[in-house]
Amino acid sequence: MSKLAMMKERFINEPTFHSQLPFTFDNGFLVEDIMGECEQCGETICGDFARGNLNTAYTNTLVFDGHCLCQTCLTIFPVNGRIKEHKTNAKFEYIHKGRWVYKTFEN
Repeated sequence: MSKLAMMKERFINEPTFHSQLPFTFDNGFLVEDIMGECEQCGETICGDFARGNLNTAYTNTLVFDGHCLCQTCLTIFPVNGRIKEHKTNAKFEYIHKGRWVYKTFEN
């Protein structure tokens, strides 16, 4: 099975991120949806077109692994990373071109 076929199959079979949320960290920070950004056209993907699995087994960490389907250019792409509690907010961590990237959210 090709990589594209595997991504399509996972996308079809996995739940939407928003159906598994909201998630509230111990500091009160609320995560209501997981979104992706299409590298082809820059469109933000969320709602029914962002799907995958969430893992909350780690203390104050939300790990996500899934795929987004861009309705503008019909590109499917993987999305994965983690959101961790950070002071009174949260920090988004993901790997981009082999390096960890960190972004801080605010309520």
